[in-house]
Amino acid sequence: MNDNNSIQESPRGFTLIELLLVISVMIVLAAMVIPKLRVVTADRKIREAARVVESMFATARDDAMVNGFAGIEIVRNPNYANGATSLFRMRMLPPYAGDFAGDTVSVTGFAPDLLDPQIQIGTLSFTSPPSVVLNENDYIQFNHGGSLYRMRSATSFEVSSHQVAPPVATGLPLAPALPFKIFRQPQRVTSSEVRVPAGQIIDLRGTGDNDTSGGPATLNGALNPVPLPSPNGNSYVITFNRHGAIDLHYPQGLGASSSIPAGPLFVLIADDQDAEGIDPLQNMNNLWVTVNQTNGAVNTSEMGSNTSQAAPFFPAASARMGDSRALALKRLNPHQ
Repeated sequence: MNDNNSIQESPRGFTLIELLLVISVMIVLAAMVIPKLRVVTADRKIREAARVVESMFATARDDAMVNGFAGIEIVRNPNYANGATSLFRMRMLPPYAGDFAGDTVSVTGFAPDLLDPQIQIGTLSFTSPPSVVLNENDYIQFNHGGSLYRMRSATSFEVSSHQVAPPVATGLPLAPALPFKIFRQPQRVTSSEVRVPAGQIIDLRGTGDNDTSGGPATLNGALNPVPLPSPNGNSYVITFNRHGAIDLHYPQGLGASSSIPAGPLFVLIADDQDAEGIDPLQNMNNLWVTVNQTNGAVNTSEMGSNTSQAAPFFPAASARMGDSRALALKRLNPHQ
């Protein structure tokens, strides 16, 4: 006996057309959402990088106000022509006056600098070999006071035309032998390295102060695209004094010339895709970290420009760079 009520109709599946329609809708939605997610992710990463840099500078400023000195070293990454990814803290080394009581130094003679006749190079003879490393750009002081003379090497120093030279030793034994003190350059704290998040860089093409001369003593003049060989030539050093202000900055590292910043320092935080021939000012996701030269205050501001985004990249002297930096300062000081 057949029971029609016991017969159940099997469930109906999706047709091929319906499946294709659903897949098509998903593809369209993905095409709309994924680019926006990429922008959001890129924005989050670059803001994280800016926070890392901002935190390092704020910490250095605070340390200087407590300890009398602090510094930051931004080190170029060799994988980029104009990009840095590591920052280190700097510490001041104690002055050196010899290892034993009564240690002295004698000035054994002078000779003119071959490149600058206004400078005389003095040679040094220590009663005991120094147990510390003495470098170019250390400073030596004689007889417990007076002028500071810049060291040219571990055994020589320079006297400029406006300085009075210390007495020169004559005869044997060498005399006079003078007490001395050497003020040494700050040193990188190796264990303090902080790296910006992967995919982001400190773009050195836009980093520096507002000195737009582009000369060899300015960051953009010295580091665009590659600095001349010098000690620590692949780094950019900024030092703070006990008041929290920027003391000096060394565009080519501690072995090269330093200067007082011509206004606030600008640190350009950029996507690493901007490092190879692309104008970082065209990417509105990039950020400026600015450091006030008088009080060390650190802020982050948006990228911006009043000029055409189609313009090519120009060095620091260009109106385009100055325009973008001016907008960054205006956003930090809206009432000015």
